[in-house]
Amino acid sequence: MNKKYRICLIITLTVIALLVTSCSSVFTSSISGNLKNREEYDENPDNGDVANALVYLYLDAATRDASFNASAASGYYAATESDNNGAYTLNGIIWENLTPQFGKTADRKEVFLLIYHPDYGWVKNSHSIILSSDVSNSISTIFLTDILNQANIEGYVYDEVENEGAEPTGLQGVAVNVYIPTSWVNTNGVITDVIYPRDPDYTFTTDIDGMYEGEITFLHNPVGADLGKSEIMLTYELNNYEPKDSDIKNDKDLDFDGEATDFYLTANILKDKLNKLTDVTMAQIEENGTATLEGKILRWRGSTTNEQELMQGVTVDIYVADFWSYLDDNTIDPASIKYPKEPTYTLNSNNEGIYTQEVTYFIRNSRKDNKGTVPVAIRYELDGYKIDKNIDSDLGDSKIDINLDGVIDSKDDNLLYATLKQDQITTLPDLDIKQINFTTSLSGIILNPSSSDSDKGVSNKNITISFTTSNGDKSFSTVSETVSINNSIAEKGHYSFDNITWVDDTYTTDQSSLNLTISVEDITTLLTPTKSISSGKSNSFQIEIN
Repeated sequence: MNKKYRICLIITLTVIALLVTSCSSVFTSSISGNLKNREEYDENPDNGDVANALVYLYLDAATRDASFNASAASGYYAATESDNNGAYTLNGIIWENLTPQFGKTADRKEVFLLIYHPDYGWVKNSHSIILSSDVSNSISTIFLTDILNQANIEGYVYDEVENEGAEPTGLQGVAVNVYIPTSWVNTNGVITDVIYPRDPDYTFTTDIDGMYEGEITFLHNPVGADLGKSEIMLTYELNNYEPKDSDIKNDKDLDFDGEATDFYLTANILKDKLNKLTDVTMAQIEENGTATLEGKILRWRGSTTNEQELMQGVTVDIYVADFWSYLDDNTIDPASIKYPKEPTYTLNSNNEGIYTQEVTYFIRNSRKDNKGTVPVAIRYELDGYKIDKNIDSDLGDSKIDINLDGVIDSKDDNLLYATLKQDQITTLPDLDIKQINFTTSLSGIILNPSSSDSDKGVSNKNITISFTTSNGDKSFSTVSETVSINNSIAEKGHYSFDNITWVDDTYTTDQSSLNLTISVEDITTLLTPTKSISSGKSNSFQIEIN
């Protein structure tokens, strides 16, 4: 081919290309239609609108089919969403054609739709859709088949009651998680090979009666004819509770912690039915909580303003309740509390009168309370002291047989009650205790003022003191004698009583006092036969005889 011929060929091809390009035409159109639920429409043509479905338009079948097979839309030309009436519209559809069917003024174009809705899955248009240019194309209704069945479920969760013979009560606030299988095999009504999702599809919460209810959806049977039957799995969650029924299984690792010990229940359900599920009982988990109590013990001083004495060595018995329940206002019901027979802790107040104890206990939460509270009863005891509500009003006369001996006695009364909270320090009221047993001493000298002896002390005389207290008459005796003072000077007539004891719980001042009568051998009349002594003081009397 010579050079001149090649140049002519190039010019010719260029002219042909320009002629072809100038013959290409661009066309526009729009499309609208409706989406309907096939089952609902067949029952009533006025029903069945499918809202919120995504409608994707493709200009070629291959790209549309690839998206359908991948269950993910990509490469589409345009997209829209159906409205509440199931209607959708796609505007501005543009295509170019070198050989339009009706010349440069009109053309026809086949398009392809892909529809997605979670209740219907991915759907392709089953019939060809041909658009005419420059007009609004209304296509026939596309009917969708629901891939989900609907069902209602209802069940009860009860709180296990430890009292023998008591009826269980509804457990409020339980989260009931419902897992819907993603696939299974239904062979003549027998469900096998169930695959569950990792996370629950629904969560319902029990009401005050322990009831939960709700509507759920599940897939059509993926194998064979849909029989409207599926298996579901349920788990139950409430802090410090766990299921306790023979129907409950615990051989799955639902929380993916590496241990197949999680509790669950499986149940078969039918579509379009109210499925009443097995009642479940939950028991409280014995979980340890800790709380701290502290208090101070002082000696009662009556109406005086003297500084109170800090009481060391007081025995403090702490009874930590092992069962209780709550009233409607979330306070503990005193009648429900059960204390152990023996104290949970026993300690003594220190030299500053203070006692402190960290308490460990089982958290027992009711359906309304999840704070880890625990009731305690505290009993105080110290020999020679009276501890009751008449002395300190913070003490309560509970009439609880704390030691379970069948008799409500003084050990059962006059306890201090408190409610402790987990991880908190509870400071109890200062406690006043009243001394009722007293011991004191009395000393002095027997004098004979009429004696000419320079030493007028009279020795070898029997001396008796006597008095009456609430626990009967008492008397003590001794003999006046010669004593050595400073290891050098001998004096006559000295006497002493070292252990004068009595009981008194009626005194109203700082100390108890005692009136006593003094008798001296062979002396019928003393100048001062009656004396008054006090506890906590040094008592000394000089007795004169004739």
